[in-house]
Amino acid sequence: LSYFGHMVKHTEKGAEFFGLERTLRNFYNLTDEFNMLISPKDERLINIDTSKHFNKLQRDVFYLNSRYESFQWHVELKNLKNDDLIKSWTISQVDANTSDRGFSHSGPRLPIILPDSGLLCFLDESKHLLRLDKNSNIVWHKTDEKYHHSMNLGPEGFLWLCGSNKEKGFWDNTIHKVDIKTGKTVFSKSVADMFEKNGKEYMTFGMSNSVDLSGDDPYHLNDIEIAKNNTKHWQKGDVFMSFRHRSAVVVYRPSNDSIIHLIQGPFLNQHDIDITSDSTISVFNNNALTFTGQKEVKKITQRDTHSFITKYDFNQRVFTFPFQKEMKKHGLFTQTQGLHHFF
Repeated sequence: LSYFGHMVKHTEKGAEFFGLERTLRNFYNLTDEFNMLISPKDERLINIDTSKHFNKLQRDVFYLNSRYESFQWHVELKNLKNDDLIKSWTISQVDANTSDRGFSHSGPRLPIILPDSGLLCFLDESKHLLRLDKNSNIVWHKTDEKYHHSMNLGPEGFLWLCGSNKEKGFWDNTIHKVDIKTGKTVFSKSVADMFEKNGKEYMTFGMSNSVDLSGDDPYHLNDIEIAKNNTKHWQKGDVFMSFRHRSAVVVYRPSNDSIIHLIQGPFLNQHDIDITSDSTISVFNNNALTFTGQKEVKKITQRDTHSFITKYDFNQRVFTFPFQKEMKKHGLFTQTQGLHHFF
């Protein structure tokens, strides 16, 4: 490891090591990441006494979850109030493991229940988008795009999803509109092309890009939401997108290929946009650094790390931070993929 460390430090001084400097640097940093995961003293780990109930729920709260068992993914609808299983669906590995997957554990991400008790789901970072009927039979199985992070139903019953490819030499994100009846894609858009068309190429090439072993990832699209009504600030069918690596929220109008709003900060590597009224949105601010040496940066700058919620008011053009004191008090923090919902 010290030998690899010497080579990495050598490349950081400006010398190239046969084109391997990026790989070596990532390898050298694995020890820090591993120690952060296993150290019980790490600030990201919160010890919770699970033997006690924090609250006894008075109302039903239903949620969807997925688990892997006996070579199958099981999607379950449960009631948090009493842990009752309401309904379940099964996705067989035989049916779902026939093309490339980003992870061996690419499980169903954010499934959607349909009015007929069927299910829409995709296996994360894989070319598997499925519609199941109420008995878990596959209605259609789509394998032409690699989907990730988020999908949502639009106001007219079409499914919107995040995609990605490296056709341009870096990870370009894409958005897709799919007919849930047939599984056919009726609209697709490259994020790089969207920014170029709207005079915002700096969002692609003009900032420091987050780099990992798989290549440059300038956007990291991690949520997509569809406006379901017309307001003073957006139209029905406008697409809200969260770009983690740009700390940006974009409102895009597919009908004329235009960017309506571009909002950057005050949030860091945020996730999960929610439209909370006809003039406000909220995002879950992971408030996470992307620097490789983030532990040292936080120590030197004495930067406080906790996640919180950021609300933006389009009328007043102001940001507010509900529950920030409470979230800080309890040390709530997600490095990636934090979610929130106002009940």
